[in-house]
Amino acid sequence: MLLDPIRSVWDFSFYKSLPRKSLGAVTGYIAYLSVLFSFAFVAALYIYVRPVIADAVEWAAASVPTLTLTGGKLSSQLTAPVTVRHPKVPEAAIMIDTARTEPVTAGEMAEKKVAAYLTQNAAYLLTQSRLETYPFDKAASKQPLVIDASFYRTMGVALTRVLYPIAFVFTCVMFALWKHVAALIYSLPALALNSGMSLGLDFPSLYKVAAYAQTPVIVLQALALFLPQRVAHFGIVGFAIVCAYLWKALRAIQQDAQPAA
Repeated sequence: MLLDPIRSVWDFSFYKSLPRKSLGAVTGYIAYLSVLFSFAFVAALYIYVRPVIADAVEWAAASVPTLTLTGGKLSSQLTAPVTVRHPKVPEAAIMIDTARTEPVTAGEMAEKKVAAYLTQNAAYLLTQSRLETYPFDKAASKQPLVIDASFYRTMGVALTRVLYPIAFVFTCVMFALWKHVAALIYSLPALALNSGMSLGLDFPSLYKVAAYAQTPVIVLQALALFLPQRVAHFGIVGFAIVCAYLWKALRAIQQDAQPAA
């Protein structure tokens, strides 16, 4: 199985044996591709997302004033409300007013163009759908929590440590499910080709061929993770590539089934 991805891309004679494979073997192959793709996804996260997290952490450490959460109340040395706005993402702005206790409204936050608002007793988060409120008394602790530069850097390290394994497992599971569904979808053009070529293959056999015929597109999807911009019309191009591989694969199976002259 280790070399099956390479053979699926370069060797169309390899497809002759696929109808005889078990569905378990095909499931194992998709799981194998899922693991490989997940490694590529995590590598892309390391290259592109890790610097963003590090930049955000350093910005917060340098820009956000020190806050202390004690007994369900947020305090600081601020004498007036302060708006902290990220220079690269201006919509990611936070208003801090630890002297305020009255509720914040969505209209007020929209007027001030802030996404979050911290008062003495609650945190407010404005999303596209609604205003969410998180009272601090629900997170009351006997020990004071100091939110300063050290806190942000510690959280940044913790985030990167949990991000990669979570991303790997989630991607692995979702990718495997996605490719099983995609194989079912690609089985439909395979049915049409099977009928046109009068091969007489049953649906499980066509599903197996379709599962492996996705391999070249999966390779391209993995490579696309490392591109700085999204590839235009990738879905259409990918569908065309898989259909071309289905045709070549079924042609190889057809030639193998023909009696020698």
